[in-house]
Amino acid sequence: MISKSNFNRQLSLIFVLITFFSISTLSQTIFITKLSDINFGEGFGRYNSELIDTDNNVAKFQFYNTRWFKRTLFISLNLPSTLNYSNNSVPINFQQEHASWSYNDQITGRRNFDPHSVLAINNNWFYRKIYLWLGGSVPDTVGRPPGLYQGTVILTVAY
Repeated sequence: MISKSNFNRQLSLIFVLITFFSISTLSQTIFITKLSDINFGEGFGRYNSELIDTDNNVAKFQFYNTRWFKRTLFISLNLPSTLNYSNNSVPINFQQEHASWSYNDQITGRRNFDPHSVLAINNNWFYRKIYLWLGGSVPDTVGRPPGLYQGTVILTVAY
């Protein structure tokens, strides 16, 4: 037979667990920070420009997951095919040498990946930061008017 005081403690424990799980399922569990944009520099229309993943002018992201234990993270990029300015556009290309990721914010140890495919990072511990770099290439286009050519990259991280 369970005494009344033991029964009340058991009910309290169950309530705390239910509250904990309901809070964790409703809260954000992946945090993404854009640290820099892709920057081909001024005058990139006069010559072919390529930014590989180790260049200082590539886009840089940092993200981590707050769910307990190890998770497989799935990273996908929605990439533009052109950069646009007013009524003008220039094609942009992304290849494997333009994209990499690492657990450390340094050049050594980066792993290249195809930015057009989903990247799976297995066994990622909670709060372990992951860095991702993305460059690209644009062709020489004679007569392109000067301006700020822009495109949008959408980074999605899920588990």
